[in-house]
Amino acid sequence: MSFLHTDIPDLRGYDTGLVLSNLAYLGRRHADIGEATLAELWELAAAIRLDAGGDQDTEDSILLSLQDQPQEETAPEAVPTLPGEDPLAASLDINRDLLSRMACREGLYQRLVLYRFLSDMAQTMPSPGKPESIDRGFRFTGVSPSAKGRVAYMKSAFADKAYLTFSGWVPDCRAQDAHSFVDACEEVFNGLCQFCILPLESTDQGRLIAFSRLVIKYQLYVVAACDMEDPTLSGHRITRFGLLCRRTTVPADPLALPFPIPVSPGRTGSAEPLVRLELLHTTSFAPSLSDLLAAAEFCGLNLLRTDTLPDADIPADSLQEGPDVSETDVPARQVPPPVCLTLDTSSADLGVFTRWLTLEAPDDTVIGLYCVL
Repeated sequence: MSFLHTDIPDLRGYDTGLVLSNLAYLGRRHADIGEATLAELWELAAAIRLDAGGDQDTEDSILLSLQDQPQEETAPEAVPTLPGEDPLAASLDINRDLLSRMACREGLYQRLVLYRFLSDMAQTMPSPGKPESIDRGFRFTGVSPSAKGRVAYMKSAFADKAYLTFSGWVPDCRAQDAHSFVDACEEVFNGLCQFCILPLESTDQGRLIAFSRLVIKYQLYVVAACDMEDPTLSGHRITRFGLLCRRTTVPADPLALPFPIPVSPGRTGSAEPLVRLELLHTTSFAPSLSDLLAAAEFCGLNLLRTDTLPDADIPADSLQEGPDVSETDVPARQVPPPVCLTLDTSSADLGVFTRWLTLEAPDDTVIGLYCVL
């Protein structure tokens, strides 16, 4: 537990040591309360499954009602009684703000624990008449037979090499020449090709914003990537190319790998490649970026990089509007730009994180889950 370090021998016998011993005692009490809270969350998960009766929509409806509600500035009231007790109601007015800040994510973590317990119960105690699916294989949906396996890209020496790399993983792969990157995206968007190839980033320029704009505009989803090195340039510039499909052809589970984790002769005996998740966060409201990062860390996702994108690069319908602000409510809070997060999922609980995204961050968009082939 992340409590203060209180066992400092050099401070024993001093006032500081005495106060630290008091804090250590409170820390032990806090741990005991935490154990009791976990027990009640397990009971709550069982009760939700029982009350939902195996209906996923009912279960989700109950879980949605548990989300934090925005705090309103109201005059102090008398201490409420159970069952609607406010944990901070009994505290002094002068301390409520600090206590609220210290516990600002306690509800978030409790809900994440609840989602994990529900996931564990679903695996060990399936609902009657609702057998849990065990097929976790990736299935592309809504792809016409003529488009299946067709890959559109703008030909170049490095793009051709990228295509050859991807062709070993795409069944019935065949190339479709595109006159521009926009044409390649439109071929996929219009259902004429299943995939397209775009450059995503380079060692000298970082994320290629112009291509990120295309990914978002044409609702594309990165399913694989490969690195191409240009030894003719100083520093051996590396460009990462992505293999992308239309997001609507991705199954309901957006966090399923489309291809097996690659094991090429060059990788044999080496560590498994990272599975990267790319997520577009477009709002500062419900949840905030800090809440998103906290949830990702709780679920075992490690942050690899972040990139801000100009608002002009994001379609208007992808941006969540904030609450209406009257003319008297000034100054208005400036909305931060959209952020693209790249996360390492090697040790992640993607099931819990998927449920959290669905219930608490529905306006955020998964734009890729892939390995570098």
